[in-house]
Amino acid sequence: EWVRIAKSIDIIRANNWTSLLMDYCPLDSLQSMFDSYKKNYTDTINSFKEQQLISSEIHDRYQCLLKLKDYESRRMLNEDTAFYRQMEPEIADKYIRYPSYREFLDYYLWFFNQHIPTIRKSQGGSKDWRQTFDELSAKPFQPKSKQALLERCIKEIGENFSAQDVNSYLDKYIHITQDTLLPDRIRDQYNLSADANQLLLKDIHGKPANLNRLLEKNRGKVIYVDFWASWCVPCREEMPPSEKLRELYKGKDVVFVYLAFKDQESSWKMAVEQEGLSEVPDNFFITNPKNSKMLEKLKLELIPRYIIFDKQGNIVEMNAPRPSDKQVTTTIDKYLK
Repeated sequence: EWVRIAKSIDIIRANNWTSLLMDYCPLDSLQSMFDSYKKNYTDTINSFKEQQLISSEIHDRYQCLLKLKDYESRRMLNEDTAFYRQMEPEIADKYIRYPSYREFLDYYLWFFNQHIPTIRKSQGGSKDWRQTFDELSAKPFQPKSKQALLERCIKEIGENFSAQDVNSYLDKYIHITQDTLLPDRIRDQYNLSADANQLLLKDIHGKPANLNRLLEKNRGKVIYVDFWASWCVPCREEMPPSEKLRELYKGKDVVFVYLAFKDQESSWKMAVEQEGLSEVPDNFFITNPKNSKMLEKLKLELIPRYIIFDKQGNIVEMNAPRPSDKQVTTTIDKYLK
C-alpha cells in the first residue's frame, strides 16, 4: 500500500499538483507506514534465518532488496537529494553479479544527479552527463562498480551530446576502464566514423542515400525538407497538413523530403506506416546525426524544423513555415517562379 501511495505522490509532484499533496496523504503518515513495513519485513527474514529456512546469503539478498525499496521511496518522495553520500559506502564490487546491485546503482545515480545541471535538448531536458562522468571518475570506487557507473554515463552522453563530446568521453572511458567493447558499440550505433561532410541517409528498405545526391537528383525543383521524429508530438501533428500540401503541389516542381532526426529506427518505421509516409519516395532515416557538418551548419537542435532548397540546390529558407502555416504556400510559390 505504501508503494502505491508513494507512486501516486510521485505523479502529483511530476504534474506540479503539490497543493494537493497534504490533502492526499501526509508524508509523516506514509513514512510511518513504511517504517512498519520495514520492521515486519526484517523480523520475518531474521526469523527465517534463525530457523535455518534460508541461508545467510539469501538473508543478505533480502536485506538488499529492502534497501532498494527504501531508496525507491526516498526517490519518489524527493527526500534528501544528497542521500547518495550515505549510499557510497555500499558501492562494492562483491555485489556486481547481483541484478539488484545494478538497480541500486541506478538509484545512486538518480540521487547523485540531483545536483547536476539540466541542459535543454531536442527531446527535452537532459542532465549534463559529462559532468556526472567527470565527478564519478574522480571517486575512489572499486573498478567494476566504477565501470558500471561510467557505462551509464557514456550511454547517456552518446544519446544526448555531440560527436566531439562522445569521442572525447569514449577516450576518457577507455583510459579509466581499459574497456573497448562499449566504445566500439557506441561508435557503431551513432556511425561516428562516417564521412562528416555528408548527411547520410537510408530509406525504409535500408538502401543508403545522402543529401547531396538527393539535391543533385532533384535539381530544377524546389525541395521542402521536414526534419521530424516518431517521438516528436508537434512533428506528428504536422503530418496531416503536410499530406494536404503534397497533394496541392502534386505534378509541380516541388519535392517533399522527410528526414528522421535522432530517432530509433524501429520506432521510425512504425511511425512511417502510421503517418502514411511509406509511399512517399523521399522519406529517409538520418544515419549520422552526430557528426554531420550539414546538421551543424543548420544548428539543428529542436524539431520540427523545415528548410527549403531552391531549384539550384541552395538553402533559401533556414526556418521555413510549417505545413499548417498559412504562409507556407506563399513561401514555396516564391521559389517556383
